[in-house]
Amino acid sequence: MGSPLSPVLADIFMEEFESSSLLTADLRPSLWLRYVDDTFVVWPHGPDTLQDFLQYLNKQHTSISFTMEQEQHGTIPFLDVKISRNPDGTLGHSVYRKPTHTDRYLHQRSFHHPSIKSSVNRTLVQRAFEVCDQDNLKRELKHIQTSLQRNGYKPHRIKISKPDQRVPYTQGPPTVSPSVTLPYIGPASHHLQRILRQAGVKVYHSSGNKLQGSLHTHKDKQDSSSKPGVYRIPCECGKVYMLGTT
Repeated sequence: MGSPLSPVLADIFMEEFESSSLLTADLRPSLWLRYVDDTFVVWPHGPDTLQDFLQYLNKQHTSISFTMEQEQHGTIPFLDVKISRNPDGTLGHSVYRKPTHTDRYLHQRSFHHPSIKSSVNRTLVQRAFEVCDQDNLKRELKHIQTSLQRNGYKPHRIKISKPDQRVPYTQGPPTVSPSVTLPYIGPASHHLQRILRQAGVKVYHSSGNKLQGSLHTHKDKQDSSSKPGVYRIPCECGKVYMLGTT
C-alpha cells in the first residue's frame, strides 16, 4: 500500500478537511464519526437537505468524493456494527455480517496449535460482548455456537462466557528468560513443551511450510531505486513542501 507514512498524511489531511468543511456548512450533522474512509453521520435536519449536504461536501475538494448510504428499515451498518433505531428513539447495536459472509472459520481438524483454534472462539465471543447490546447479545452468542459447530468444534469445548479482561501492561524491570521457537508438529510438540517448561524455557510455536510459500509470484520485480521516496505536497499559499522517506 505504499509508504508507511501515507496513512498518517492521509489522516492529517482528512482531519483538516473535516474541520473546515463542517465549520462552513449551513447545516451540520449532530454526530460525525470517521474511521479511515468510513463515516457515520446523524443528520437531524430531514432527508430533503441531506442530499444538499452531500453535494456541498463533494464541492470542497476535487480529489475527495463522498458516497452515501442511508438507513434501510431503521438499520444501517458501520464497520462491523449493525446499528438499529429502537421504538423509544435509542440506538441498538449488534454484529454486522456482509451478505457474502459464510461463517467459515478455521476448522477444528486443521493442523494448528490448539491455542490458535481456541482463539477463534475467544475472539468471536469477545467481539459479541463489545459490540452487542443486551437485547442482541444472546442471539449473537447462539449464532457463534452454531457456526463453530458447523466448523467441527465440539459443543462442550465452545465457551460463550465473557472472556477475562486482560491485565494492563505495566513497565517493569527487564527480565531475561530463555525462550525458543519451534515448528508445530502435533502431539510431540506438546510433550516437548512440557519438558522445556520444567526447565524454565518458554516455548513458542510456528506453523510449518504452507503451499503459499512454495508458489512464486508472476509479478515483475520492481527495482528498489525506482520506488518513490519523496512526497511533494503543494500548499495553497504557493509554496511546496518536500517530505523524504527512508
